[in-house]
Amino acid sequence: MTRTNPSGAVHLGKLMLAGFAAGIWVVVSGMFMAAAFGYRDMSAAFDAIGLAIPRGVEPLVVHTLVRLVMGMGVAALFAIFIRVLSPARAMFAAAGFIWVFGVVLPFAVVVEWGLFPWALAAKAWAWGLGEMLVAAAIARLLYRP
Repeated sequence: MTRTNPSGAVHLGKLMLAGFAAGIWVVVSGMFMAAAFGYRDMSAAFDAIGLAIPRGVEPLVVHTLVRLVMGMGVAALFAIFIRVLSPARAMFAAAGFIWVFGVVLPFAVVVEWGLFPWALAAKAWAWGLGEMLVAAAIARLLYRP
């Protein structure tokens, strides 16, 4: 059974709150990933191809904004999917969509190009799936049509 409001409209204020909270989670999760394995493995991958790892404010800002938008995307998709799916299915569909297009495909490309090893992609895919599921759960908790 789906939960929708009578008009079927998306509640923008609730969506913004849910999207921002999910986005903040994805940013924080990325920091944990960097501390756990990301920086070490990415540094080794960049060393292997003879490039310096991006440093400074600009890569940090871009990375933060991209991760914030990914979390907001999960919430936006949840708000759309909840109109036709159950809350659980909407949550999994939103997380899965962003995971495939925001994590799996980009890493598949860079691995295929020989820029990163498959082991690093597998770690990123597993971490990304977990963080997208948590972001979708946050959206489910905060967004009520």
